[in-house]
Order: sequence, then C-alpha cells, then structure tokens
Amino acid sequence: PPSPPPRPTAQPTPLPTPVPTPAPTPQPTICFKKPTDLIFLVDSSGSVGHKNVEYTARFLKKVVKKLPLGADSTHVGIVQFSGLDKYDNEDNKEHQTLEIRLSDGTKRKKVNKALDNMKWHGKGDGGTELRDPMTYTGEAINYVLNNTNMFPSGREDAKQILVIITDGQSNSKNEEFAIKKMADKARKEGIIVMAVGIGDFEGHKKELRDLACEKGCRRKGRKNKKTCCHVFKAKKGYAHLGKKLINSLSKHTNEEICT
Repeated sequence: PPSPPPRPTAQPTPLPTPVPTPAPTPQPTICFKKPTDLIFLVDSSGSVGHKNVEYTARFLKKVVKKLPLGADSTHVGIVQFSGLDKYDNEDNKEHQTLEIRLSDGTKRKKVNKALDNMKWHGKGDGGTELRDPMTYTGEAINYVLNNTNMFPSGREDAKQILVIITDGQSNSKNEEFAIKKMADKARKEGIIVMAVGIGDFEGHKKELRDLACEKGCRRKGRKNKKTCCHVFKAKKGYAHLGKKLINSLSKHTNEEICT
C-alpha cells in the first residue's frame, strides 16, 4: 500500500507581542521650606458673574492643592478686584475685597474656606452689590504692592509671585495705574507676575503680555532668554478651567518656587 502523506510540521504558536509598560507620569517637583509669598488677584467685574466666581474658586482650590503651603514654605493671599464708575455714582473708583491675608494663608483648609466664601462684586451675590463693577487691573496691582496685608507683610527672604486671573481688558481711565506701568513696577520690586486670561483675548493679547512678560529673563538652572512670558489661557471660558490648565499653572508656579 502507498505510504501515508507526511504530516505537516507543526508551527510554533507565536508569542504575544509584549505590550510596553507605559512610562509613569512624571510628578511635579514640589519644594517645601522655600519661602514664597504668593498672591492670587481675582477679577470680580461685571462680565464675570456669580457662577464664574464659583468656577474660579474651584479652579484655585485645585491649583493650591498642588503647591507646598506651610508656615516655612508658601503663603497664599487672595484679593478680588473691580471698580466703581457712573452706574455706581462714582468716577473711576477702585474697589478690592481682601479674601485672605498673606500671613494667614499657610494651610490649605484655611485657603479653601476663603475661596468658598468669595462673593462676586456685582448685584445678587450678597457681597459688595455693585451695579456695574469695572475692571481696574492696574489699581488692583497697586493695592497688593501697598496694602499691609499683602506683599508688604511678606517675609524678607521670600520669593514673591503674583497671579492675576482676569476675563477682560482693564477699563480704568486713570493713566497713573496703566497695567504695564504697574506690572513693571511689581517686577522692579522682584515680583514674578503671571496672568491667566479667561475667554477670547483676541485683539487684547498685548494686555496679557504687558501683564506677564518680562525682558532679560535669567533664572538659575534655565537658559537665558530675552523674554519670559508667564501667560496662561482658558479660551473657552470659566467653565473650562480644567485639568490641563490646573496642571500647567501649578507646574509653572512650582518651578518658580523651586528655582
């Protein structure tokens, strides 16, 4: 009888392609015992509104959670700003509310409580109840430079950082407090100025640059640059102050604290 056909050689079962282990997400460097005085200057003008003050508070709580607060580390102060004009029977009068003193902002729980208690400066929120709160940004910078609960109360050896959160162009008529002039004054005093622009700043980008871009930016451990801009944007508005912006602002702030 004919011989049976040879059996096919069994092919080895291919090993599954190994799935590469994803690299761990790098954690931001956080430096305790690096004295830093950090002030958040929060726009509370008419275009902001009650709900967006709440969004801002939530956003800042998440940013602060990533910062090294402590008596010998970072202190946080918070101020809301607006202004009064003709609809409030005034002529270009600045207005600020001190939410927490710099010397008090050493614990996250206390800072969070101050953020929870923030009231919009417009009508209907139980706060200042202005009819038409203005955006007097330059005057607000001047306030934190001079008010005894703000930078003047800071520690001599502390780094100083100012973060301005605003949704629009300053509309003050007082040239004495022009925003570039006041931001430059802060920088001359050694303060790093950052700006978070909320919404569409098309046509007003210069304002954010005037607030938060500095020439001759030379910091330890970094390449020398002609200009450094500490500008952050939430183009879609307050409701979109999300994880990406929280991470980028807190990371940048931590880098400044650590250098």
